[in-house]
Amino acid sequence: MRLHFTPFLLLLLLSIGCNLADRFSGGQKNVPAMNSPSNSSANSTKPSANVNKDVLSAFENLKAQTYVTAKVDNEGPDTKYDELIEAAGIAKVRRTFMYIPGFQKTPSDSSEEIQIGIDVFVKQASGDWVKAGYKTNDSTVFNNMIPLNLPEIDFVPAGDENIDGKPVSVYNMGFSSPEAPKGMTGKVWLRKDKQVPLKLRFDRPNGTSTTYSYDLDTPIKPIEAPKGVK
Repeated sequence: MRLHFTPFLLLLLLSIGCNLADRFSGGQKNVPAMNSPSNSSANSTKPSANVNKDVLSAFENLKAQTYVTAKVDNEGPDTKYDELIEAAGIAKVRRTFMYIPGFQKTPSDSSEEIQIGIDVFVKQASGDWVKAGYKTNDSTVFNNMIPLNLPEIDFVPAGDENIDGKPVSVYNMGFSSPEAPKGMTGKVWLRKDKQVPLKLRFDRPNGTSTTYSYDLDTPIKPIEAPKGVK
C-alpha cells in the first residue's frame, strides 16, 4: 500500500503518475523517504566508502539482468497503492499500480506504465492507453525500482543471513540529512551469489514503512508496446 508523504519525502523517489517527466513530485502520487538521521542501534561498525560503493554497485547491477521484478509495498495511513515493476533490461519495463480496495481513482491516477526504448505509454484510469508527449533516452520507468538518493545513505555491515535459501549480506542504513525525521531506520539485504539486492526496507518513526522486494529468478511476461494507443 502507498503512503502520503511530506515534501521532503517526495524528493526521494521518482514520481508515480501520468506525468513521468516530473520524477520527484508526481502530483498526488506518493514516494518513500530516503534521508534521515542515523540512530540504528544495530550498527556494529562505522560506514566506509568501499562499503557504500559495493552496495550502490549492487543496485546498478539490476540494470544488467535479463529480467528483474521489484515489488514495492507500503504500509501506513493514507495508502493508495503498491507497485509491481517488471523489466527486461532498462529499455523494456512495465510498471503496474495496485490500488487499495475502494480507492476512487481520478483521471490523473494511471494504472500502468510501459517503456519501450525511448517511448513511454500510460494507461489512464479510463483504461485508455496514451503515448507520452516526450521521448526519453534513459531508464525513466526502470528507475522507480531503485530508491533515488541511495548515494546519500551510509551503509554499515550488519552480518549475514539466509533468506529463502539465498545467502545474503545485511547492511543497516545511516541517514545524515538534518531535514529528515529523527528515528528513521533502514536495512538492505544483498544476494551474495549475484551481487544484487534481494530486499530493502525503510521504517519511519510514525509507524509507516516501505519495502522493496527483488526477484531475478522468475521469468516475466513479454513487455511490448500496448495496442490501441491514442
